[in-house]
Amino acid sequence: MIVQTPKSEYFSDTFINRIWPLFSSTLIKPDTKNSYLLAVKKICDYLKKDFLEINADEAQEYFNMYSHGGFTKKDGTPYNVASIFIYYSQLKAIANYIIENHGTFQDIKYTSPFTFTKIKQPSVNVEVKNLLSLKEIGQILSFVKGTPLFLILSFACRMGLSNRDIIQLRPQDVQKAKNDRFILSIRSNIPGKAPKRHLAIPEDLDSDLQEYWQRIPLQCKTLFYNTRLNPLTAKTLEIMIKRETEKAGFKGVTMQKLRTSAGFHMYQNGAKPSSVAIQLGINERWVYRYNGDFSEFENQASQKIQVEYIPKGTAAEHTKETQ
Repeated sequence: MIVQTPKSEYFSDTFINRIWPLFSSTLIKPDTKNSYLLAVKKICDYLKKDFLEINADEAQEYFNMYSHGGFTKKDGTPYNVASIFIYYSQLKAIANYIIENHGTFQDIKYTSPFTFTKIKQPSVNVEVKNLLSLKEIGQILSFVKGTPLFLILSFACRMGLSNRDIIQLRPQDVQKAKNDRFILSIRSNIPGKAPKRHLAIPEDLDSDLQEYWQRIPLQCKTLFYNTRLNPLTAKTLEIMIKRETEKAGFKGVTMQKLRTSAGFHMYQNGAKPSSVAIQLGINERWVYRYNGDFSEFENQASQKIQVEYIPKGTAAEHTKETQ
C-alpha cells in the first residue's frame, strides 16, 4: 500500500525541502511521518501561510477552533481533548526542532508560536480512557510490590517500555554503570534499522532489580519468564496484568495504557520531547550509545515520574477507600 504524502500549496521551499527532510529523518515509521506532516498541512491550509510564518496569535486561534468545536471529524463529531493535544504536540515538536538545531538553520529567523498556546490537555480531571493518574499508578505498583510483576509494571508505567521491549529483555541486558546504578539495554523493535537504546532505571528500583536479578535461573534466556522458565509471551503478559490489576481494583489496564500514561506524565512534568522519545524508543535520532558514564542519564524523562507508595498490606484497602 502506497501512503500519500500530505502536501499544501502554502509550504515554502525552506520548510518542505530543508527542514522537513531533516526532521522527518528522526521519525521511524512512514505513517508517523505522514501524521506529523498532515498536522502541518492542516494549520497551513487554515491560516493560508507557511509553517515558518505562523505567529502566536494565529496558533492560539487555530487551537481555539479545535477546542470550541469549530473543527470536526468527517462524521461531524468534535475532536476529543487527547486528539487535540496530539496535534499540538506534533506541531510544537517540529517548532522545537528548528530552534534546537539553530546551528543548521541559523539563517532562518524563527520563534516558536506554540510556546504559550493554551489548550485543553488530558489530565486526571478529563475522561481520557488511555491514561492512568500518578495516584492510580502508585496504587497499582503498591499492590504488586514484592512480585516479578512489580518490575514489569514499573518498566512500563515509569519508563515507558512496551510489552515487546520487556518480554525480549535478557539477563545480560541488565548492566551497571560505574556508580553501580542499573542500566537496561533495550534492543530495537526494528532489527537492523535502529540501534539499541540504554536507559537507567529509577534509582528506587535498584534494590528490587538487584534481588530479582540474582534469583534468575541460569537456564532462563529472558529476564522475565513463565513457570516453565520459558520466555513470557505478549499474550501471557497481558493476562497477568489484567488479573493482578483487577485484584487491585482497576479494570481495563493494558501494557499500552501503562506506556501511554508514562509518556504523558513525563511530558506533563517537564521532560523534553527528545527525552520522552528516548524513553519510549519512538524517535531514532535521540538514541544514545552507552559509554559507561552515568552523567548522560541524569536528566532522562523517567526521573520526572515520582510515585508515592502505600505501605505493604494496605494497598488493597486504600484502593477500595478511594473508589
